[in-house]
Amino acid sequence: MRKKAVLIPVLSLAAVALVGASLAASFDLSAVPEPGRVETTVANEAKNFLVHREARRSSIKEPSLTQSDLDNAQNVFGSECATCHGNDGRTPTDIGRGLYPRAPDLGNDEVQHWSDPEMFWIIRNGLRLTGMPAFGKQLTDQETWSLVRYLRTLRTSTPKS
Repeated sequence: MRKKAVLIPVLSLAAVALVGASLAASFDLSAVPEPGRVETTVANEAKNFLVHREARRSSIKEPSLTQSDLDNAQNVFGSECATCHGNDGRTPTDIGRGLYPRAPDLGNDEVQHWSDPEMFWIIRNGLRLTGMPAFGKQLTDQETWSLVRYLRTLRTSTPKS
């Protein structure tokens, strides 16, 4: 009886290890091919959950922005964001297209679905394993909020009601 109690967990662990090794052997580490539907869905759902949680924990409050802050946002975008997302924010550069996942069109629903505090959090903290760097040390909160406002002007479709 005692041998059975030990044997079952050991065999279960061996089976899990075998499946894991099999999946790892077939995993393509290259950033060249587009990800599959399952990988994309799992990654996006995890990202959405974690960004929502972190932004809520941060209790981020939008300050009052001056016209000068808003006018400066396009300059900040050009110097910090256009390298990957393109000057228009909608056409990723060669660098952005070489990332994995690819730098998104900032006007599409994939980006525009984020709330303002979530977008602020993403710009400030970056997203690990996505190529999105953190700008919290380069940009002030005012500049980051101005970028959030600027990104809203890039929306390519009308929000769903």
